[in-house]
Amino acid sequence: MYILLFSQKNVRRKLNAMELEFKGKSVLIVDDSIVRGTTSREIVQMAREKGATKVYFASCAPAIRYPHIHGIDLADAKELVAHGRTPEEVAKEIGADKVIYQTLEDLKKCVGGFNPEITDFEAGVFTGEYVTGCPPHYLEHLEKLRGVNARTKELEKKKTLEAMKINGIGIDDHEVANGIDEEHIQHKAAEDISLINAAKQVGARV
Repeated sequence: MYILLFSQKNVRRKLNAMELEFKGKSVLIVDDSIVRGTTSREIVQMAREKGATKVYFASCAPAIRYPHIHGIDLADAKELVAHGRTPEEVAKEIGADKVIYQTLEDLKKCVGGFNPEITDFEAGVFTGEYVTGCPPHYLEHLEKLRGVNARTKELEKKKTLEAMKINGIGIDDHEVANGIDEEHIQHKAAEDISLINAAKQVGARV
């Protein structure tokens, strides 16, 4: 719930649905991909709040059902909204009337058109088959590492919040209870520390 609140707040900060464009209309929302589904769900909800009668969601990428093992910390398979689900089930999960995915074949044709010498691509996140292969139990190992990293980040974030409150930096109880994102923490801390330093410099001159 803590992470979900972060995502909801961030989406609504970045996007502003205009009622004039949605009220009483069937709308098609196009995004580059659907990963965990959290952002997509929030966008669909915003469209419905502004009066859309039908909300269709199109993804420029095929359904992402498997983790990435070549350097991009995407997500565990269980966190991917399309993992083990049909497009109809994904639509239900994100609250859309229908989800439309780009096909892998069409995506390869589109990208391959820029360089005819490239005949195939790494598409493991879509198929579960990786060009380098995948050692036995490697995905389980990655999942454990991500779990450890997530717990470490959560602990560091709590310590930062506690330290900021102890030092009188402007984070109120409501923000702590509902969760604030790391960018907000860093910005708030830098802003207040700058003010403290400026006050010290003025005091030194006096």
